Amino acid sequence: MKRIIPILLLLLLLAGCKGLYPDEYISVEEHEAPFAYKETTLASTEAPPETEPPLPVASRASDIREAIQDMVSEGHEEGEILVVNYEGDLEQDMKNMLSSMRENFPKYVYAMHPDSFEFSLHRTPAGVVVTVGMKLRLTAQEVQAIDTKRFPDPAMASVYNALDQHLSSYTVQVSGYTDTDLAAELDKYILHNPDKVAEAPGISVAVYPPDRGSVRVLEFHFDYDNNKPEILQTQQADTADILEVALKRLSAVETAQEVVNTLYNQLVPAYGYEDRPETTVYSLVVKQQGGSSRIMASVAEYLCLKAHWDCEIVVGEYEGQPWYWNRLLTEGQWLYFDLHTAGLNREPPVLKSAAEMTGYEWDAEVYREIEPPQPPTEPPEPTGPTEPTAPTAPTEPVSTTEPPEPSAPTEPTAPTEPTEEPTEPAETVPTEPTTEPTEPSTEAL
Repeated sequence: MKRIIPILLLLLLLAGCKGLYPDEYISVEEHEAPFAYKETTLASTEAPPETEPPLPVASRASDIREAIQDMVSEGHEEGEILVVNYEGDLEQDMKNMLSSMRENFPKYVYAMHPDSFEFSLHRTPAGVVVTVGMKLRLTAQEVQAIDTKRFPDPAMASVYNALDQHLSSYTVQVSGYTDTDLAAELDKYILHNPDKVAEAPGISVAVYPPDRGSVRVLEFHFDYDNNKPEILQTQQADTADILEVALKRLSAVETAQEVVNTLYNQLVPAYGYEDRPETTVYSLVVKQQGGSSRIMASVAEYLCLKAHWDCEIVVGEYEGQPWYWNRLLTEGQWLYFDLHTAGLNREPPVLKSAAEMTGYEWDAEVYREIEPPQPPTEPPEPTGPTEPTAPTAPTEPVSTTEPPEPSAPTEPTAPTEPTEEPTEPAETVPTEPTTEPTEPSTEAL
């Protein structure tokens, strides 16, 4: 009995524990059936082991080249390539790899520092592991930004677009390259497109490889006095607005002299005009702070062509100095004018013939004059069909030597003492003429 009492007290304590302890310390577990599956949401405290990415596998030289190009495009300066079932001399092909890439895919070699490419070969049970290392001078983004274009038209169009956007540099890989004065081509574009290029930059061009190959990398750098593209784009927009106003006024004129006068009034300020070789299209058109013969001729040609007048820029010399001016085609003749010189002298511009352009020199073979039309020569009067003439008797053939006249037969002389009968005298046959007649005669002579 005494042993039963402590057991009862213990059971009472266990039954009344809920009232003795606060609720927050109570843990209630859900009843689970035996062998029930339960998901756990506890995160693992240990990070999963890092697995190495599989090596690119190559069995041809082109596979190895593509793997190296991928490394350059992703900005990796070292990597490994597993080579299996390779046919050929792997070591020799690796020695030639860089020259092959330079010839056909030069932008990847262009992205490396010179003489930084190296490789090593390691034989493993899985194959030969090629370890490649290099130093890159371009980032992955710069390599991926290099366009690939056909030369010349698509490639040069992309370069012109870089100029229009006032970029400080532009690089393109071209195929079908031929030796070209690229700086001169860009200068020509700037000269004939004053509406797109408000400020002509300094231009430098590098070609890689410099000595050979139809696939090359062209690297352009553009140096602007104002190196902020947003300011240059604002200047370009302001220039386009004023050129549009000048174009409307120019489109209303009818004669060539009115064209020149309108250009002068729109481009030369009334308060004076100064010669400023460093001027830009923006400073000439918008600010009117003076100009140069090049910029003035460029804007004049652009406005004339937009107004459907045949106009050209003439490049030559004026009083021994390099100079630009214009000529206008009117009534079948080229007439010349120089707005820059007229503005400097503060005198109205005058259209002149080539002979009247004193002090100017230019290549007449490049800027040919139009030949005046020659007066038409009167064609001979057409003769109607002639009546067929009756055939005439052929004339006696004429010979340079007179044929001997046939001699008449001579009378035989009687012999004093004829011993036999006299023979018949032989007739003399006239000789044939030396020249045959053109047609055989059908009539008796």
